Parts: sequence; structure tokens; C-alpha cells
Amino acid sequence: MSMFQKKIDNMEKRFEMRPTVKTAVGLALRKWLVYAVSVVPEPREYLHRANHVILTRLRKNESDMRLFWLGIYFSIELGYFDKANEMLDNAYTYRAYYKSNQPFNYKILHFLYSYLEIKQKRAKSAKKHMRTLESAAGAFGSIDFDPKFDPLMMGMLHLAFYEYDEAYRYLARSYRAGCRSVFLFSALFNFYHTATARGRIMGESDSRMLLQTVHWALNHDADVEHIIVVYQNELLQKDHIALGERIYHQFPNQWMLKELCAHYMTIPDYGPKAYEYYRDAERRQIYLPNLSYFLVRAAFCSGAERIHRYTMTQYLRKPDEDIDLLTYVYHLLLTDESLSDLAANHVQSIIKVAAHCMNENIRSRYANSLYYFFWIKCNEQQIKGENVDRVEKVLLEDLYKFEVVFPVKNGDKTPVKNLYIDEQEKNGITEYEFPSDGSTLIINAVSNGFRYVGLSSSHTTVLEAGVTAPLEIYRRIASAGTALYRHFYDKNIRDFEIIAYLAKAYIQAISKGEYQQNQDWESVLEAVLVSKEASKAFKTQCSVALGELYYKKGQLEKALLCYDKADENALDDEFLEHMLTVYVKQQAFEAATGLVERKGHRIGVKVLFEALKPLSLQEHANRHPAIAKTAYELLLRSRYDKNLLEVVLAHFTGTQKQWLDLSQMLSSMSINEPRLAEIILNNAAWGHHFDEATQRVFVKMINDETAGESFKKCLQDFIYYAMYEIIIEKAKPLPETIAALEKTYIEKIHFKGEENLLAYGLCHVYLGHGVTTINSNTIIEAAVSYQKEKGMLFPIFRESKKKINAYIGKYRSFMYRTLPGKNVRLYYRVDEEEDWRVKDMDYWLFGLYMTYVPHFYDERLEYYFSEELLTGSITTQQEEVHNTDMYLDENSTDPFFIINNATIYEQMFRYEQVEEIIGGLVRDVKTVRSRLM
Repeated sequence: MSMFQKKIDNMEKRFEMRPTVKTAVGLALRKWLVYAVSVVPEPREYLHRANHVILTRLRKNESDMRLFWLGIYFSIELGYFDKANEMLDNAYTYRAYYKSNQPFNYKILHFLYSYLEIKQKRAKSAKKHMRTLESAAGAFGSIDFDPKFDPLMMGMLHLAFYEYDEAYRYLARSYRAGCRSVFLFSALFNFYHTATARGRIMGESDSRMLLQTVHWALNHDADVEHIIVVYQNELLQKDHIALGERIYHQFPNQWMLKELCAHYMTIPDYGPKAYEYYRDAERRQIYLPNLSYFLVRAAFCSGAERIHRYTMTQYLRKPDEDIDLLTYVYHLLLTDESLSDLAANHVQSIIKVAAHCMNENIRSRYANSLYYFFWIKCNEQQIKGENVDRVEKVLLEDLYKFEVVFPVKNGDKTPVKNLYIDEQEKNGITEYEFPSDGSTLIINAVSNGFRYVGLSSSHTTVLEAGVTAPLEIYRRIASAGTALYRHFYDKNIRDFEIIAYLAKAYIQAISKGEYQQNQDWESVLEAVLVSKEASKAFKTQCSVALGELYYKKGQLEKALLCYDKADENALDDEFLEHMLTVYVKQQAFEAATGLVERKGHRIGVKVLFEALKPLSLQEHANRHPAIAKTAYELLLRSRYDKNLLEVVLAHFTGTQKQWLDLSQMLSSMSINEPRLAEIILNNAAWGHHFDEATQRVFVKMINDETAGESFKKCLQDFIYYAMYEIIIEKAKPLPETIAALEKTYIEKIHFKGEENLLAYGLCHVYLGHGVTTINSNTIIEAAVSYQKEKGMLFPIFRESKKKINAYIGKYRSFMYRTLPGKNVRLYYRVDEEEDWRVKDMDYWLFGLYMTYVPHFYDERLEYYFSEELLTGSITTQQEEVHNTDMYLDENSTDPFFIINNATIYEQMFRYEQVEEIIGGLVRDVKTVRSRLM
């Protein structure tokens, strides 16, 4: 969002809070300016909004002339000429009053009339009103003359007539009189923009007015690029370069950048600001003579650490004779990998400059890069001598030194006074104080990866590494590598920073797989271990590295001693693997077990598997609980071993999903383990798991003839639990599970429990889920027979209507579930009887209480359940069931079916059968009565 848009938003908030005339005018003018000068997708929309604000307030403040005149002006701009004419005609009736008492309003009246006529292309009438306006203004300096707004109105009208000379003359007069109205700057912007677009610059431009107009236009999101191109000379004068820079930052065109660079190159200027422009010109590939030289020198003055290859190549074609600048350039060639091939073409020049710097005793990090290069070349050619010794001495003095710079602007002093360095490799914290003269702080360190905190003189935190860290840290010898450190180490120079650097280099080489066996690293690592300056964490790293070294050399006893002293939390994964291997091979089984338990997730599968093979033997049974989890994870990754599986089955405490995952993995390897199936099925029965995976385990193991008694008991428990899921939770088993349950029922295997429970459960599957099998009808008939013998009936048999017989057709069954041991009763009545009948319900299994009552066709039966307690009773809501089942049993002698048949025949309009049944009942009654008499 632009700054001008934010101003509009703020003004809208002010207007909402306080909708005065003043805020209305301010908001309307801001919206109008967007239409007049800003670059937006739909500018006319803003003009409509401005007009809406004015008209809304005008209805509430009809006497306010500011709103009235702006309403006319916006109507003209929108092209609502009839409306503008009407409003002006109304005001024209008061022209005599305005002329005598309000000359300003009188002049605005004629200004708007003239502006309207111009828009309607009535030039003659417009000129007439312009003459009236000019006459009303009076002579310059008279009492009626307004030096700010009278010339402004005339200038705007001449501009509308495209009379640029006259327009500019009036607008300039208004500006010099001190007018800073938005209408003035809008008119000036249009003048500079439209007049120059036609190639006609009217009059001599006033530099200050031009600059202020451009400045104003930038603040209002206007497109000033065309004005900039035409008035480039005026805008880029020395006194106005700041505006030129601002224009470039908002409209970054290549022409303006080229002029800015040319300006700074003319001065000449090599400061940070000029350097940024030179870099931008380089990026945009702008050609300027000697740009490469200015860019390189500005980079040198700014302390830049990188110059693009093209610029450097151009500069090196004709390098400067300035030794300091050449030292900087050659330093970049030697330290920037993208420029390293250029150094090969300037070897002699680099050595020559290095020798000169040595003779002049120049000490800087730029010169150090040249010294290091000189030293390398002398070593390659085995050159010895005084100069080489002098270079070595300089390199040794700066070998582990770093420059610390706190970036400041405009020569300000650094706010940091004290710097506290905390190195991972060292014990304690080192304190440094920034030089009071502003020079660079030099510190000793193993590397630049240290933590630090900077404090001001008042001891308040100014900066902190990783939080607010503006420090720039540079190595004094930028390219110094292991060879240089090793050279001084071999000369028996054993400063802590040297041995620590070499030790870190070895550790990094090991982690990258770049270990070279022919190098002597033992003495370096051992030197760290005996150093009082080394931190405990760094000693741990070195101890492990030394153990790694011995491991690679096959000296496992020495490796074990080193690993015993190590902190495994500070080790890389590869070191942990080697450590575990050493522990196992050296039979340090206690240490190996602890490492597996704590860090097994970071060790490779292959190494873990080889380590757990011996640990899983029975002789290490006391360690099995510690390795059970890791053993389980190895089995899941297809690393099978019989002993590992024994450990897992005996000691791993897993979830049902984890056991099922293991079962699936073993099945994929064609490994059958009944004990695992027993665990899964036991978990299922006790933890209520009836998912598909668990059912498949059950189906797989149902036919296992080798299963022991404990496994058979497990199968019985699972089947009993399955009946609960099927009858109570209405679960639908897998087809293979149904087949296994049918086999169990038919063969009477693996099941002990409530008699006929399995048949009832299977019937709930058949009737509740519409399942039909080869055995389903037989089992349903058997289940009905069982229920008839037991005097019970499950509601699903009647509700399903799949298989109905006389027993099912006669009775309506009721089922209620609660805790066992309760007294549960059924209360019911038929066809709204007055009295409720009561029947005790019998307990079955799974908290189910059941009973049944005869239920005739078309009979409505109301019922509810009651739990009888010592403290009272709990009753359910009353419900009703209507018998709509037309079950006929014409051969039955049961009075229930005789009456039921008659009721059904009546509904079927078979009255003869009804009379026959009733007559038979009457005869039976007389026979019985005569016998009794």
C-alpha cells in the first residue's frame, strides 16, 4: 500500500469518526487527486467517490459554499453538464450579492462557468467568463486581488484551453505568491506532463517549482517518468541530486541510473551510496567509460568482499597502480572461487605486489592473502630464504586471528564496548574491548563459529549471536587451510588454536568420509585431550575421533578406551555405529545394551542387527527387556532372527496395531508364530479389537492343529468376545470370519460357553446384515428351536422377517440391556387397556434381559421397562409397537392362531372363513360346557 493510499484510509477513518465539512472536503480532494494524477486501474471510480462524499454532506450543509463549489466542479469533471448548469444558474441569481460582499465566491462562480463552457466546447462563452474573472480580480496589488488564487484560476483555465504560455505564466505567479494548493500542483503536473508530451515547453521553467512539483507528484503516486526524461538537466543539478536519487528509487529507469553514476564518477565519489549505484549499473549492464574502475575502487572503499567476474575482468585489463587497491583486488582473486582462474594469469604480479607489501611492512588481511599465496608458491618450488621466513613469521602472527567489525553509518562510533566470546572448543568466556579510536577489533579464535554477546558501556545487551547479530567477522588469513596449520604444528608450534583447528579438520574429514590413513592424527587428538584450555565437550569429540581412528586401524582395545570416555549425545550417527561395533566385538555387552537402548534410533539397521544377535542369546536374558523395543523395530524392517522374535514376544509391550504390524511382516516372510497370534487375540478380547486385521489372525489360526491348550483357551475367549461384538455392537464380520465361526459351531471345536450362543450370534449376522451361506438356513432353524426350548426369543428374528414360523409369528419379544443382577420388568397393555400388565424379564448374557408376550395381528401394544431398585425404580419412556405381520397358520389348533387367522381373514374380506372359525369356537365352547355339566 502506497503512502498516499494510507493517507486516504486515515482520512476516511477520521471522516467516519467526525463527519464535519472540513474532513469531508479533505477526503473528497484526496480521492479527486487519485483521479487527477495517480496511476490506478480505475481512476474515474475515485472521482465518483469524491463526488459522493460532497453530495452527502451538501444535503446536510446546504449553505456551505465549499461543498457547493466542489459539487459543481466534480459534476463538470464527471461530465454531468446539465446538473452543473442547474447548480450554477441557481448561484448566478446571487451574483450581485457575491460581487459586492463576497468577491472570492464571485470569481469562483465565473471560473466554474468558464470551465464548464470549455468542457462543452463553447469557447466564445468561456472567454467571456474569463474576461469577467480577470476584471473581477482587479489590478495586481489592488484590494480585490488575491495573489495566490486569482492567477491559479486563470492558469487552470488557460491550461484547459491548451494555452501553455499563458497558463505557465499565471501558475508561476501563483506559486511565487506562496500558493501551495493541490489545484496548483495538479495543474503544474499536467502542464509539465501534457505540454512536454507535445514537445512544446512554454516559457522558462523555474527550477524550484519544477522540483517541488515532481516531489509532490511522487508523494501522490503520479507517473513522473515522462517529466523526468524531458527535464533531466534541471532535475540532476548538483543541488538537486537527492531528488534525482529519490526519483530513481521510485522509477528505476536506466537513463536516470546512468546519469546518477555519471554524476558520482565526475565528483569523483567512491562512498557507499555511489558504490550501490555502480553495482546497480553493473547488474543492469549499463555502459559507462571506466565504470569497472569506479566500481572496484568503491568496493575497496566500502570493504566489499565480492566483485562480479565481468567487472573484475574489465578492470584487470588496465589495473590501477595504487598498491593498496591492487592488494585488495588480488586478495579477491585468491579468496573468491569464481575468480580463482583469473589469479593464474597474474601470478607474477601477485608475487611482486606481495614482495612490495612485505618490504613496506604492510599488515592487513588483504596483504595476508598475498603472503599466503607467496608462501604456497615457494613451498611448491622448495624455495627457502629470508623472505620466506619473514612471510612465515607474519602468517604465524595472524594465523588464528579474526577481525570483528560493527557496521556503523556516517562515521558514528560503535555502541558496543565489550565483546564476550564463547567458543565450543575452549573453556570459559574470553572478554574483549573495542578500541576507543574506532579501529578494528582483533580477536583470537579457532574458527568464526563462536557465540558472542556484545554489551554497551552501560552493560545493556546490544547484540547477541543468533538473535541480533550485525557483527562482521573476517579471518585475517582468509584462505588459510589445514596445510598451513600442519606446517606450524610440525615445527613444534603447539598453540591451542592450532591443535584445535587440526583436530576439527580431522573430525570433519571423518564425517565426510575423507579420512587419509597415511596422516598422523593421533598426536593432534591426544594433545587436545591433555590440554587445559579444551572444553569438556570438545574433548569428548576428540576422544570419539581418536576412538574412530583406532577403529579404522583395527586397534579395537584402544578404541574401546576412547569410546568409554565419550559423551554419546555429542556424536554423529556414524560414530555411534562404530562405537556399538567396538562394544560388541570387545564383549562390552553392558555398554552395548545401554547404547542400543538410548541411541538405537540413530544407528543403522545393519549395525543394529549384527549387534543384537549376540545380545539376544539366552545368556544375556537380563538385558533382553532393554533391547526389546529395538528388536521389534528390526523385525518390522525384515531383519528376522529367531532369538530376536523370542525377545520381542517375551518383553516387548506393544499396542494392538504394533502386534498386527509385526504379524503382517512375519506373514510376508511365511513365518507362522502361534504365540504372536495368541497375544493379538488376547488383546482383542480384553481390549475390544474386532478390526479386519485381528479377524484375519483368528481365521488363520482356527485350523492350527498344533495349538496348545493355552492357545485353545485364547480362541474360545476370542469367539466369546466376537459374539458380544456381533449381538451387542451389531458388528459385521468378514466372510472368512463367518465361515470360521460356522465351522466351529458345526464341529463343536474351540468353543465353550453359554449353550447355543454361537448359533445365536451367527443368526444375528444372517438376519441383521442380510448374509446367506450354505449353512445359514440350517443354523437359523436350529436357533429358533433352541429358543423355543429355552422359552426365549431374540427380537431380530421377528424384525428381520426372513424366516418366520409359528413360534416367531406368535410372540413379540422384548430385550433390555443393563448391568447383571437387576430386577427388570416389562409393563405393557394392549389396545389402550386401562390396566398395565407386568412380566418379569429373564437375564441372559452381556447385560441382556429378555421376555416375550403373544401379539395378535393388527394389535397395538404399548410398553415400557422398569428397573426395580431398593431405593425406587428407573423406568424408560413409553413406546408402542403395531403388529402388521399377516402370519396365517390354518392347521394350528392353538387358540391364538385360530383367533389371529380370523382377524387376518376379516382384513382380507374373507368373511366366510371368519364365520366358520367363529362357529367352530362356539361349538367348542358348548362341548366343553356340556362335559363340565
